[in-house]
Amino acid sequence: MSKQIKDFFEKRNIEYFGILPIEECRIIKPHLLPENTASVVVFLAPYFVEHQKMANISLYAASLDYHLYFEDLKREFEDFFACNYPQDKCFCFCDHSPIDEVSAAAKCGLGVVGKNRLLINEKYKSFVFIGEILCTAKLPCQNAQQIQSCTECNKCVESCDFLAKKSIHCLSSLTQTKKLSPEQTQLLKKHNLIWGCDNCQLVCPLCQNPAQTPIAFFRQNRLCNLDKQTLLSMSDKEFNSRAFSWRGKEVLLRNLDILHE
Repeated sequence: MSKQIKDFFEKRNIEYFGILPIEECRIIKPHLLPENTASVVVFLAPYFVEHQKMANISLYAASLDYHLYFEDLKREFEDFFACNYPQDKCFCFCDHSPIDEVSAAAKCGLGVVGKNRLLINEKYKSFVFIGEILCTAKLPCQNAQQIQSCTECNKCVESCDFLAKKSIHCLSSLTQTKKLSPEQTQLLKKHNLIWGCDNCQLVCPLCQNPAQTPIAFFRQNRLCNLDKQTLLSMSDKEFNSRAFSWRGKEVLLRNLDILHE
C-alpha cells in the first residue's frame, strides 16, 4: 500500500482504509464512473460521540453536515494527489458513488455487512461514513477479501417493520417526507426521532460499545435534541450547515408537532 496515502489518512485520524482495483468493485451507477478509473481508495470516517437518551436527531446528523467534512477532505486529498501523482486524476465520493461502497469496504476488510446493509467495523461499529476516492493511477492494491456477513441474529430486522417487510415505510424516510398520509403520521407518532432512525444499529449486538470518533469535526458543534424555539431561531447559515436542513424547517416543525401530540 502507498506509504504516502497511509500517512495522509493517519494525519487526519482515519484509521481504516484500503485500496482495490476497480475490477473488484460492483458498479451501481455507471454514469458516475470517471473515465479510465483504475483504483479505488475506500476509507471510514467514524462519527459516534455518545448516545443521549433524550435525543430526537439521528446520531449521524448531530454534528455539522458530514458533507462539509468530506468537501474539506476532498480538497486536501486533491492537493496531495496532484503532488504525488501529477500525471493522474482522482475523484472523491460520499453517498452518491458509482460503486457499491458497502461491499467495497467489506472487500477491503474494513468490516462485516449487517442484515440492514450497513457496514459494521470492529472498532467504530456501524457508526461510520464510507468515502471513496477513484483514481486513474494504478495504486498498490490489496487482495480483495471475501465479503463477511454479520452473525444474522436478526435483532435489526425484529426492530424494524421495514426490514422485516411488514411495512413499506422506512421510519427514517418518513421523517424526511414532505407530505404524510394519515397512516404514515400514525407510524411517526410511535417514533422517537424527528429526523432519521438509529433503531437497527442500537439493537445490534455487534454495534455495542462503539469507540468515540477521533475526528474533531464530528465532536464539535453538536445538536442532539432540537426544539421549536431552537429551530426557529436558527439563521439560514446555521440551519444549512446541518444534515437535516435539505428538507427545510417545515418538515422538522411538523415532525415535532407529531411527536408532541
